[in-house]
Amino acid sequence: MIVVTTPSGQIGAQVLDKVLDSDEHIRVVVRDPSRLEAKARDRVEVVHGSHDDPDVVTKAFAGADTVFWVVPPNMRVQNVVDYYEDFTRPASEAIKAQGVKRVVAVSSLGRESGEIAKRTGHLSAAFAMDDLLEATGVSYRATSDVTAAATTLLLDDSWSGRGPAASCASPSKSRPNGLVRPGSKYSREGGSSRDPFLG
Repeated sequence: MIVVTTPSGQIGAQVLDKVLDSDEHIRVVVRDPSRLEAKARDRVEVVHGSHDDPDVVTKAFAGADTVFWVVPPNMRVQNVVDYYEDFTRPASEAIKAQGVKRVVAVSSLGRESGEIAKRTGHLSAAFAMDDLLEATGVSYRATSDVTAAATTLLLDDSWSGRGPAASCASPSKSRPNGLVRPGSKYSREGGSSRDPFLG
């Protein structure tokens, strides 16, 4: 079973759309089920609530093999690292308690940049989230370059006539851009063509 968090958000909805085509049982954690697409409502099991609630994630992760994890952005918090850690801590406990095998989470590039990565606002928060999830011992995949991923996922017909999309990335460099499959030429371990959601 696959659990998708933020299934009505910009990235979570795209992930949900992808896994809806699989034969997997899908469960979503959502605060407002009416925001789910009709196609999804007919196909998924809904756990109503916020995924920072220990009871909600414990229920949602029961029997799950894979979790897609996103901490929803909140630009009004005083300390973004505390926000990410407080949001992720209940999930980390539920992952261990429920025996989840795999977690794919939205994170960021630059984690290996040492001390500077500890003082970079939302990036530091994403890295703190990565640390909490990795500490569970689960097979963990942190997606990177979220801005590019979100931009890529949003580029559809609704963007026509709005002008070009741009990136600060050098077009001459081969690098991951968005969600990276394990085993692709961009993944760290290489050699496996397994889907990060389906195993």
